Amino acid sequence: MTGASFAGIADLAAGPQPLVYFAVGSSGNRDLVLHVLAGLGRADCQVLAPVRSHLRQEDLETLPRNVHVTDWLPAHQLGDAVDLAITHGGEGTVQTSCVQGWPFIGIPLQLEQRFNVQRCVAFGSARLVSQKEARATDWTALVREALADEVMRSRARRMAELMEGL
Repeated sequence: MTGASFAGIADLAAGPQPLVYFAVGSSGNRDLVLHVLAGLGRADCQVLAPVRSHLRQEDLETLPRNVHVTDWLPAHQLGDAVDLAITHGGEGTVQTSCVQGWPFIGIPLQLEQRFNVQRCVAFGSARLVSQKEARATDWTALVREALADEVMRSRARRMAELMEGL
């Protein structure tokens, strides 16, 4: 899927596998995106990845079948469709995860992003994977663990309650 419609996203969300949202904003890079997407391709999930700007045309043909690359998406409108987010930890993606009640895994690429992710880790709604660790992470295991982590899911829901109306 290269240009996902909301109908296509709804179909992914309604399917039997969890939907993982993967975004790295403008600070991301092709190497990181390809490493993470390859790892997520082995996970039991569908991946919605608005990372098209970081990839070349030939990259799209090599991606796993469960990876759906798009251009920019209005993530704040995805609501309950997303079960887990994996982001770079920028203000926009962190705030979206918090308001939507999504547990997330942050891969900070800059100091301010590290701070953003660390605050959510301390709250209990996120996990942090360094950029260096992201290349060696067993994404299949990490996604499975994060999706099964009821405490993290509960804390993410609590964060959304606290941010309601913002």
